[in-house]
Parts: sequence; structure tokens; C-alpha cells
Amino acid sequence: MYQYKLNLSYNGSEFFGWQSQPHRNTIQDRCEAALKTIIGKDIRIRGASRTDSGVHADEQIAVFRTENSVGDLDRFLLRFNCSLPSTININAIEEVPLSFNPCRHATGKIYCYTLYLDSSPTSHLPPFNWRIYKPLNIELLQAEIKSLQGTHDFSSFCAADSNAKSKVRTIFDTKFKHSDNKIEIWFYGSGFLKQMIRIIMGTVVELAKGDKSTSLQEILQAKDRLRAYSAAPAQGLCLKRILYSEFTKELGK
Repeated sequence: MYQYKLNLSYNGSEFFGWQSQPHRNTIQDRCEAALKTIIGKDIRIRGASRTDSGVHADEQIAVFRTENSVGDLDRFLLRFNCSLPSTININAIEEVPLSFNPCRHATGKIYCYTLYLDSSPTSHLPPFNWRIYKPLNIELLQAEIKSLQGTHDFSSFCAADSNAKSKVRTIFDTKFKHSDNKIEIWFYGSGFLKQMIRIIMGTVVELAKGDKSTSLQEILQAKDRLRAYSAAPAQGLCLKRILYSEFTKELGK
């Protein structure tokens, strides 16, 4: 038995997320279909992160197993990419031990959410962001996001249909980048709950628009999803990196 590790990126706009679903167009389904075309057998792929519908990835990690070697990896990589839609790309492939588990062995994940501040409905809109028409309190936005660092019960910022056994997660660090109309908020954590970052962003944007009746900390302590606002649009979120070595705080690279 052989196991191969994939490093892949994708534009999630047209897909219903990573996880395979009956009669749905998902990243996992398209990758497995491509593998069947090449290998001639049903091959199951296991990903490191279940990105939501519409969410993008610069570096998703996944593995698959085969009874026989796939042969020359460069040639196999070329065939794999030729069998996939242009919105999915396999960046690299390597053989790894059967003991490697992309979920269990991940030591951290880095996501970035991008806001674009522009009140003009006719101006050109850069891709992969959430367009905000109303002015935001930038200092408050940055301070509120920073307040979530640490280990907490994030029940208030978790999708109601999540099946996670524990809602406790750790955000090791956040990074805030503001340039012209563009704001990038980077999250570096051990792992994230279903829609966690999107709910945080949807809530903090409302606070930064002027809702001073509450704070992210108050909502966090309530452990109640109904206290938070609606999830931010998926198109602004991108999985940037999954870490399998020592933690790094150099976000945004």
C-alpha cells in the first residue's frame, strides 16, 4: 500500500466546499473523479480542512492511498491537473508514510479574511473579498479581533449544525493588514469550528459599523450562537496554510 500527500489550491466560488456530498459539486468529489480517470479505480481522498461552500484555499493538504505505486510523480502530477477543472490545481505531490494523517498531525492552520471598503457600486471590485459599503471603525475592528486570542469556548461563533464534540479552540495569533481600501485579517490557530471565522467576521463588521451595545468578548462569554451576527460571505475567506512543524507567527507569508 502506498500513500501520497497532495498540496492543492482552489477557487471555491463554484464548489459546495471541500467535503464530498451526494449529488453536489465539491473539491473532494472532483479530485476523486480525476483520480479514478487516471488510476481506473475509486480512490478516497482525505483532506486536512473541511472548507465551507465558496471558501478558497492557497494550500489545502490531502492524502490518498493506492495498492500500487503511481509511478513518476512529475508525470502523474501533470495528468492529475489535466483531469481537473482550471479552478483546482495540485501544486505538489509526494509519497508519505502510511502513518501520516493530514488532520491529526496538523499543528496549526492559517486563514485570511479580506474586506474591501468601497461605497461606489459601479467601481471595479477585486476578487475574493467582502465588499463593505459603510464606514468602519478600523481601530475597534482591530482591537475586537485581537481580544479573541487565546483558548476559549467558541460556541457563539460556531454554526448551529456543527457536530464538533468540543467547541474549545485556540487562536494563537491574529494579524491585521490595512492598505488603501483593503483590509486583511489573518487568523492563526490550532483549528477552527464550522463557519467560525465567517461568524466572527460577520459580527465584528457590525460592531465596527457602530453597534456599541456589545463586544466580541461579551458574545464569546455567552456561548450562544444567537448572540452573534450572521456569517460573513464565504468569498472573502481563504485557507492560506496548514502547518505540520513548529508553530510560526510570521502570518501573511
